[in-house]
Amino acid sequence: MAIDIAILGIAYPIIIDKISNIGHKFSSNYLANAFENEFPQQKFFWKLPGRSRRITVFEWVLFFTIGSFIFLILDLNPLFWENSWFMQNSAKLLVLALTITLVIIFIIWLDKVALYNGKSTRILTYIISEYKKLNEPKEDEFYFKIINELAIFAIKSQDKGLEETLITFYTEEFNNTRASFIRPKEDKKLEGFENFKVDFNHEFHHGIREIIREVSKGRNEDLRNLEHFAVSGVWFMGHGVFETPISNETYNQLWRNVVLISENSDFVGKYWSTAHQYFDFGLKQVYGANYNFEEKIYDNQELIDRRDKERKRFFEFHLALGGLLVYQKNYDALKTIFTYTQQQPPKYVLLPQNMTEIFTWFSSFKDEFGRGYYPIDLTYPFPGLDNLGTRRQVTFWICQYLVLLFLRQFKLHEYLTNENFIGQPTLPANQVLELLRWKESTGYFRFCLKKVLKNKELLNTI
Repeated sequence: MAIDIAILGIAYPIIIDKISNIGHKFSSNYLANAFENEFPQQKFFWKLPGRSRRITVFEWVLFFTIGSFIFLILDLNPLFWENSWFMQNSAKLLVLALTITLVIIFIIWLDKVALYNGKSTRILTYIISEYKKLNEPKEDEFYFKIINELAIFAIKSQDKGLEETLITFYTEEFNNTRASFIRPKEDKKLEGFENFKVDFNHEFHHGIREIIREVSKGRNEDLRNLEHFAVSGVWFMGHGVFETPISNETYNQLWRNVVLISENSDFVGKYWSTAHQYFDFGLKQVYGANYNFEEKIYDNQELIDRRDKERKRFFEFHLALGGLLVYQKNYDALKTIFTYTQQQPPKYVLLPQNMTEIFTWFSSFKDEFGRGYYPIDLTYPFPGLDNLGTRRQVTFWICQYLVLLFLRQFKLHEYLTNENFIGQPTLPANQVLELLRWKESTGYFRFCLKKVLKNKELLNTI
């Protein structure tokens, strides 16, 4: 009885106080939810009058143990089997059994309380292990949210001990999601590249974005590796060696991320390196095989068309990023992406190669209905532009970037004899509407060119 009274009168109130503070140490809103799901903190049946929550397993055992004292106090004779030693001592045995059960459960409960209030490395490892036990990500209510919160805690407190575990977790999540994607090779019924996409967990997107938001606030000397993985886009595109088709949702999330890093030239450089490699290797152009002269197409024409659409979308995304950098006046970042290459002679895969490409893209962005997808201000929203005329402003900044690329062509060195960076653009053949679009865009091109030429700070930096 003494043990039971001690647990009830001394230990229980102290532990309850500890439980009420679960999550405060790590600024977590969901760690307490995970604890409430642990044995013996799990809840069963109903709520007692005056209580805000249901009774837990530990409380049920505690109530039953204290309630069993009444049989010792009353000292009643057995109702049957009076000559049995077991029945003669049944009250004591019941109290003993419930006390042992209570002590065991109390020790388990105490260990869980210590776990949730203990070291950050231990709780992170435990939460990740619990998350991996789930059969489907959709079954998860709070584990991924907790991992994201611990990642933010690690950055705020510069907790180096969490870095490796977090990097391993997010990398495995990316690889597992990508591994579940299988691109069909010969399905003739498929239409459009949207049938092939890798969709990540919503909390995965949210976690990466919040990490980027936090590391963008200031110095992050102790968690450089975590910073690099987050801002470089590796957890969306991989290292460029394997193909990872990007869905519309991932494009939206990726744009939100590049907006967060757009004022930091170092972060933009890290991101551009990943994007450059992804476009060059992960989205390699598909070449035709076995040309069919009757139908005038290749046998793998659908794969060719789909890959061309993927490459076009990715290239357009990074032209919009260039416009964002001009808008943010991050000219150092522009200088970085203008000179970034991974081979010699230099090859700038995410920049137009000739005048034809520049004028084609300029005409496409100038005509808000010519791109064929969502309005440009919804696809690539710029921070701080949320009023009437936003679409024209986004178009203006992207077109200024294209004009800057036009000027850049005159500074490129021709290493190969077949290179001609300033040659006249090839006009669209047999496409009257496209020719009209080009003609209508020339006036706007001159307007943007004058704006760029007046920006001495930009020109001097570039």
